[in-house]
Amino acid sequence: MKTFVNRVIALAVLSGTALFGQSLTGTWQGTLQIPQANRELRTVIKISTTPGDTLQAQFYSIDQNSPAIPATITVQGPNIKISVPGIGG
Repeated sequence: MKTFVNRVIALAVLSGTALFGQSLTGTWQGTLQIPQANRELRTVIKISTTPGDTLQAQFYSIDQNSPAIPATITVQGPNIKISVPGIGG
C-alpha cells in the first residue's frame, strides 16, 4: 500500500511539472462572434518570444485581410490575457 501511495504522489508531482513546461508560442486560430453583424470573423494570433524571453503577439483578421496588429500578453500563474489595443480588444 505504501508503494502505491508513493507512486501516486510521484505521478502527481511529475504531471504537475509537465504542465509548466508547455509553451504558448506558435500560431493559434479561432473565431470572433460579431453579434451586431450576425457573423463570425476568422482570426489568427502568432505568439513568439523576444531575445529577452518575453512573449509578443501579432493578431490577424483573416476574413478582413488585415495587416498584423500588435497584441500584448500578460501571464499571471495559470491565467493568460491577450489584449489587442489597436482594435480595442
